[in-house]
Order: sequence, then structure tokens, then C-alpha cells
Amino acid sequence: MIGNGEFTVAALQRLNAIMLNVQEKGRAFETVTDFTAGWSKVELWNTRAAMFAIFENGPLLRAIDRVIANHGRSDRKPSPRRARRFSVFPDELPGPWQAAFRDMDAGYPGENGTVSSPAMILTMKAKACEFIRHARDTGLAEDLSIPAAIAYERSLGTREKPLSARTILSAIRQIRDLGRYIGVENELLVYLASRIRIHEKRSQGAIPQKEAKIQTLPDYSQIFGMALDMLGRAAMTRNARSAQRLRNMAVAITLFSPFPLRAADTQLRFGDQILWDGGEYRFDLIVSKTQRRFVALVIPVFGWFIDQLVLQGSGPEHLADIRAECFQQHRLLLVNYDDSAAHQLMVSYYWGEALATGYHAARTHLHDASGDWAVAAWSWPCGPAARGPSGPQRLTGPELSRCPPVNARAAIWPVPSWMRNGKSSLATTPDASAPEYAIPTTCPGHISATPISAMSSVSSRILIGRPAARIFSALRCLPLYVR
Repeated sequence: MIGNGEFTVAALQRLNAIMLNVQEKGRAFETVTDFTAGWSKVELWNTRAAMFAIFENGPLLRAIDRVIANHGRSDRKPSPRRARRFSVFPDELPGPWQAAFRDMDAGYPGENGTVSSPAMILTMKAKACEFIRHARDTGLAEDLSIPAAIAYERSLGTREKPLSARTILSAIRQIRDLGRYIGVENELLVYLASRIRIHEKRSQGAIPQKEAKIQTLPDYSQIFGMALDMLGRAAMTRNARSAQRLRNMAVAITLFSPFPLRAADTQLRFGDQILWDGGEYRFDLIVSKTQRRFVALVIPVFGWFIDQLVLQGSGPEHLADIRAECFQQHRLLLVNYDDSAAHQLMVSYYWGEALATGYHAARTHLHDASGDWAVAAWSWPCGPAARGPSGPQRLTGPELSRCPPVNARAAIWPVPSWMRNGKSSLATTPDASAPEYAIPTTCPGHISATPISAMSSVSSRILIGRPAARIFSALRCLPLYVR
């Protein structure tokens, strides 16, 4: 390895010194930070290369990555605020508008006695920022008026990326609601109402862009296949930033498929919104839109993806220790490669990059898929009694009710041994006391699990350990059973 230029002898000596120091003092990140305080970034990179080439991925490699990411960060100047193309910043709104939005946030009624919904205040503020920008660009007074409303409506129809009829309708409605709240003249409200009626007619026959994109989304088995490919590439890449990005993207498109939370609710912390009972994860959070509590069990096949962000490239033998550290530190689930907090819209961004549509489509995609599964469950047979002389027969209601109950929590055990292959090992270490389960394929609408020991005469089953495409084809049924 030294001969082919992967790393130098000096890098090996530095790595040995780091490992001895960590072994003596513990606390890998703090110890490595102090020990390498006077090192250059090149020395850190060469030491990491030696660690990556010689040892199986472990927590120490992740600690070195964090040290490299934070090297010299205190000397960096803060990034300037990026200019907006189609709107102004909220602090650039007229003073009365800013005061109105503060009152909305506090829940005070407006001039017409209405109280704005907390879920719509952010959208209304965004449209108000667009309105002021286009009034400013056209030289009009930065206030709600009919000329400014005309200029704003025209700008909506001349964007580089065309807006849908429903989006334009929603924007004009938000401006009308803002006008009602701050108490504009009735003449402007009448004008906006007339424009809303016109756009309502235009939008009735239009197919929403969101709906058109949902029709092109891959099914869940394909999404899981994409995620597994990303995790495999993350395990093999030498670039820490790219590896963490691939892991975050894989979890974003899988974990949040059966849990279509809103983007504002995807910043989950271990010990706060993510709980662990010793065997399974559980979500427990307050939904930002409704302020209601949401509690859901995370079945093991999805918990396995959480484990990948716990490990962050470390070997599965370190899972218990790193998981305990995550809960102790209340670490975020989605973090950047330097362990800084990810952007709150990261999940939606990765959905757009991987699946060509934002995360807002997850809920609709799940609803559509659930309807397809319900039809499949009604049409497929459930046991020998459902077979007639000419093959499978559709079950009646009473016959369907006599089918065996679903045991989805045991349907797939997260021990895909086929994924353990040298440095691309991704699987969680299997629990020796846990039975291995099989997935029956005779009835996709009614999945129940059977221990391997009881399967001597059963042939129509797929065993854990077969190729990924066959195993994860069964995932198409799982979201029906998420509690």
C-alpha cells in the first residue's frame, strides 16, 4: 500500500500515534482534536488515507473526518446573504407588513376579525415578499394596490419555469388574505376576488404539476433498490463529504416514505423525537402544522436505515456504543459530514435530486400506492381454499375475514446477510437469539411471517439472504401496516 502511493510511512507513524493516544485517553474526537492541533490539513488527509486503507471503518475514522472538516473553520468569514431572484427578504417588507406578520405569529385577529392559520403564515409571507419585489422592480409604490397586484400577477405568468394554474391561484389568494388582515380598501378586495374567480376556472381542467410528477415516481421496491446502491457507494468512497451525502439521501427517500412528515418535522433528534426501547425505534413528536402528537413504531426494516446514520460508515460491531452516544448527545438524525445540523429542507432536496420531485409528493404517493395494494389484496388468493378448478378465485367478504392475521412487524427481519461483503458491510449485526423469518409470496395483501424451523414443508417462501431485488419487492406491502 505504501509502495503504490496510497499513503506514506510518515502518515502511518502519525496514525499509530493517534491510536495510542485515543487508547490511553478515550473520547476519540476530543483527543484527536487536541493531539492534531498543530497539524496541517495535508497531514490530516494523509493520516486518514492510511486509516481508510488499513483498517475496517470505525468510529476513529469518523472522528478524523470531523477534525478535517473543522480544521481552520474559526478563521473563515461568514458567508454573505445570497440575493433572491424573485422576492425580497422578510426584513425588507414595509414596516406595517412586518408588524402584521408579528401579530399573525402571536395569534392576534386582523382588521376584519380573522385569525390566520399558523400553517399558512409562512406561505403568505413568501408571497408578500414576491409582491414587494415586483412592485419595486416596476417602480410602483411598495403597498397593496391594484396596479401592484396587476404587476405581480403578470410576473407569475412570465417566470422562467412556468407556474401551474393552481400555484398562481394560490398566490393571488394569499395576497387577498393579507389584504383582508391589514384592512385594505374594498375596491382592491373586489378586484382580487374577480381575479381569483378567473384563475379558479382556469385551474379546474388543469392537471397539477405535482400530480404529473407523482405518476412518474418509481414504486417502493425500486426506491429501496436505489437507496441500497447509494449505501454501497457510500461504503466504498474515500471522500467523507460524498459518503455522508449518499447516506443522508438513501435514508431520506426510504425512511420518510412510510412516514410522510412535513419538511419542517424531519429534523429529528435521538432521545427527543426518536426513541429506542432496546429492540425497536419509535417516533414521538409534535406535528408542526396541527400541534398534535404523532407516535409511530418504526419496524426493523426501516430501523435498519436509521442505524446507517447512527454508524455513519462505522462497522456494525460498533452500533450499540455509537447509538448510546447519539442518544446521550441528542444528536440529529440528519447531519452533514462535519456533524453540523443539516438544512431543514434537506429531505425535500434529496427527493428532488433522486426522484425528480420534492418530498411533498411522499404523502400522495403513499395514498396512491395504498389504493393499489388494497385492490391487489382483494384480488389475490389466501390459501388452498381460495383456489377453484381453473386457478385462483377472488375471495368474498366472509372468506377474506377468515384469512390469517397480519404480522408485519415480523415480516422482515433486518439481517440481510447478503449485504455483508468486506468494506461494503452495511448490515446490523444479527441477534443470535432472534429467529430468522421468511416472507410468504402467496398473498401480497396478507403477509405473515413463519420461523425457518417451521418451514420444512413450505416451498412458496423467499428466505432472507436472497438477492436484494427479490427481498425488497416485499416492501411494497409494508406501509399498510405502519402504526
